[in-house]
Amino acid sequence: MFASVTGGARWDWNIDAVLDRLAASGDVPEAIVVGVPSTDIRIAEYDPLARGADYADFLIREVKPFVDRTYRTKADRANTTTIGSSMGGLISSYLVLRHSGVFSRAACLSIHVIHPMEDAAAGAWVRTLEAAIPEHRPVRLYVDRGTVGLDGKYGPLFDRLVALLERAGFVRGKSLDVLIAEGTDHNEAAWAARVDRPLRFLLGP
Repeated sequence: MFASVTGGARWDWNIDAVLDRLAASGDVPEAIVVGVPSTDIRIAEYDPLARGADYADFLIREVKPFVDRTYRTKADRANTTTIGSSMGGLISSYLVLRHSGVFSRAACLSIHVIHPMEDAAAGAWVRTLEAAIPEHRPVRLYVDRGTVGLDGKYGPLFDRLVALLERAGFVRGKSLDVLIAEGTDHNEAAWAARVDRPLRFLLGP
């Protein structure tokens, strides 16, 4: 997220420079970005129906208190956002809907609506939300996908996710922002190219 050297990828999101630019232009306030390293069991930890509850508990009970003690933060829910891509986007949607007392905003880039242990027609998390969206306080949610490679397989389930959110009362341009990034694949370069949009939507006025 911050740099290719530390992230282990060929590309980084360049999110520090993007935030600096947006803050300098007055589009968003200054913000602290905390990157949580993934583990060898990241697939299970980022799956709301596997170990997602344990991961949420770790963030809420250990990571966030440490950050709030150590840095000059605004610790209330109105100033706490979660952002992720792929499975990180999936768990971000869970965090903001299930723990809206802590997180008020979430960005889910290339949200991995296909459950990794099921076929492309499944979408366990989408089916769970269709059955019942958790009761939550007002939140702001950004979701997107590309149209190439793995992202190109998300179409039907992504559309179902957006439809159920709108049925639940999310309004585009206010509490919901949706992007279909034509011609983009499932990688850091694609997310870096469009991360300014969710940052503006979530952190801006």
